Amino acid sequence: MRAALVGAVATCAFAFPAAALLAVAYRFPVPVGGYQSGVDAVPLVLAAVMFYGVTFGGFVLLAVLGAAAGAIAHRIRRAGDRPVMGLTLWLSLGVAGAASLTLALLDYLIGPW
Repeated sequence: MRAALVGAVATCAFAFPAAALLAVAYRFPVPVGGYQSGVDAVPLVLAAVMFYGVTFGGFVLLAVLGAAAGAIAHRIRRAGDRPVMGLTLWLSLGVAGAASLTLALLDYLIGPW
């Protein structure tokens, strides 16, 4: 249960740095601003993450996926009797990164918007 809670919170928290890094390295969609990239775009990207998370329920989806990541980490580590939180955080970071990448590639998946 603790790993699932940590996974849910960590995934929502990791969404911000994951999107910022993606914007610096590639691009990230900003509402009404189109795709933004570079270091100058980071404040807009962080605001966009908040907008997507609150307005479209992105934080709910991230929390559910993060909780699943924590449950998976618990199941994997329980068998080996090793600490669970490290794997939970890595899986949470992966989920947040995948979610950010999905937004960055959304026009390739569903067409221009």
